[in-house]
Amino acid sequence: IGGGALLFITLTTLVVARAAPATPPHLTGRPFQPKIREMGQVSAERLMHIRQVLARVESRVDHDFGVARPVALTAIVYARHQAFGTELHHLEGLGPQSSIDNMGNDVHGLLPIGPYVPSLPHSLAHVYTEAVLDRLTHNLSDRQPDPAWLYDGLAEVEAGRLTGPLLCTGPHHVDFPLATIAHPRSWWKIRGGPFGDQVYCEAAEAASGIVSRWGWRDIVLLLHRARSWPGFAATLTGDRLQTVHAPAEKTLEAGTEGNGKLASGV
Repeated sequence: IGGGALLFITLTTLVVARAAPATPPHLTGRPFQPKIREMGQVSAERLMHIRQVLARVESRVDHDFGVARPVALTAIVYARHQAFGTELHHLEGLGPQSSIDNMGNDVHGLLPIGPYVPSLPHSLAHVYTEAVLDRLTHNLSDRQPDPAWLYDGLAEVEAGRLTGPLLCTGPHHVDFPLATIAHPRSWWKIRGGPFGDQVYCEAAEAASGIVSRWGWRDIVLLLHRARSWPGFAATLTGDRLQTVHAPAEKTLEAGTEGNGKLASGV
């Protein structure tokens, strides 16, 4: 090969190499390391555990939703519940719902986490899924959209795909018309009451029914084509709201509360 031809091949190779898009680390088998900030004296073991769980959650959720790069999220881990509650109120305008409520939501890329979260993998999967839904539907408000039951229900379905069945328990049979848990304000009012856990069961069951009718692949395609959350939600629900019955005790395939580890190798 002549010198000119060799130079042409070399330059062409360099151009092709530079033009090839880099594969995100979490999709190449290399560990993706989420950002973690410590507030107070948090043990190194706990910080490492949260980082590892969040990395696995991000990798699996991104894969399930066809997302090429993870949502920029910084977990702020607090050593004390009071400090966590102060930050939660600053970010979201409301405080913890109980002394064991130690998980916030993604607000401006910040996720406050309190001193102990018994269902950490499930909770992180739920919250991160909501962050992915926000990105795909261009929801920049950092607020829960309407209908709230669909938003949280889809997050529960995905969390369940990673962590196992959601166990719904309660002392009484309760009917929640979806219209009563559609507006975020109504959702949070019930969520903070004695039937708070059951609204997640309602939302997960309703969203599971939608996934069964549409199929996961088509829902993901709709998300990628969505220009807004209202348009996406209207397509899925047909603007029809219906009552979903929550029996006293049932197991949904959507997910589980209280799991100590992620299922299916997550």
